[in-house]
Amino acid sequence: MQPPHKDILIKRWMEKSDEAVETAVLSIENNFLSAALNRIYYAIYKDTFMYRQDSDYDVLYTPGIETVNKLLARAKEFVEEVSKIITA
Repeated sequence: MQPPHKDILIKRWMEKSDEAVETAVLSIENNFLSAALNRIYYAIYKDTFMYRQDSDYDVLYTPGIETVNKLLARAKEFVEEVSKIITA
């Protein structure tokens, strides 16, 4: 069982990820593509940060397959979209 504060931290990191995604959308709409890539990267980074911290440093934490698959799908999407932008 994780401590109650951990839920708050995860929620806050997810909010920051959502904000980064929204900033990326606004950046794209205004043709600030470098800024958009930066925000997309941080959205994914912030989304995975708490999970990675737990996995690396909390010996009692075991990641669930659903979480890992969700994060893998996001990473694949990210790489695919960045590749499209780079090769366009």
